[in-house]
Amino acid sequence: MAITIKGLENINRIFRNIQIFAKNPKNILGEHIARPIYNEVVKAYEAESDLVTGVKWKKLSDVTLKAKKGKGIILYHQGTLQDRTAWDVKDNTAFIGTNAAAKGYAYPAVHQFGSNSKKITKRRFLPITDEGALSDKLVVLIENALNKKFESLLH
Repeated sequence: MAITIKGLENINRIFRNIQIFAKNPKNILGEHIARPIYNEVVKAYEAESDLVTGVKWKKLSDVTLKAKKGKGIILYHQGTLQDRTAWDVKDNTAFIGTNAAAKGYAYPAVHQFGSNSKKITKRRFLPITDEGALSDKLVVLIENALNKKFESLLH
């Protein structure tokens, strides 16, 4: 005697969708984690504000404005920092950051964390707290994006 169970077509389709999605972690990490974080970094540059607190960056000093010939775009001199900010996925890890440097000096870290010795004001442009955690806002953004993606796999 053979028993055939009908009505499992939707369940089988859902499992196939989940398997296809899970087989490509680069897509998950890139499209649903790295790219949204990168987009927030770009917004921080444009809004000139801290991604963790939402507070506007401190205005440029008169000395800095004079050196920049009156061009007051914060964290922008020749565009190297913005041009070298990127995201990538390798294996099972998403990367967001910058390799910008001037004469071997990794100045983005000084802007991110500030410097008492060089009197450089902290202007956090990466969405990372001082403790190294991703900002709450981005955690929620990523969770929502992943939830929507998983929900779409169920329909």
